[in-house]
Amino acid sequence: LKEFYQWFNMPSTQAQVNHRSLQQGIQWNFNPPQSPHFGGIWEAGVRSVKTLMVKSAGAAPLTFEELSTLFTRFEGILNSRPLCPLTSNIEDCNYLSPG
Repeated sequence: LKEFYQWFNMPSTQAQVNHRSLQQGIQWNFNPPQSPHFGGIWEAGVRSVKTLMVKSAGAAPLTFEELSTLFTRFEGILNSRPLCPLTSNIEDCNYLSPG
């Protein structure tokens, strides 16, 4: 990871990433360092995954397949939660969900 970080921070690598990003129409928006609270909604999603991970596996070492299975289940759990009702009718049980 340290080698990747050093490589990624090289000016030539940064120039290549910027050039390819512009070609693809990608615009980067960064949070200020030490400011995870700027992430808002997506930080809440990260926290939800971390909570599920700790409750499911704890500190147990997992294989790639086990980890893939867990993340697939986490995705299903998080994408099925209701975000808000679609109508103001209390009889209507339809809701908006991320998935």
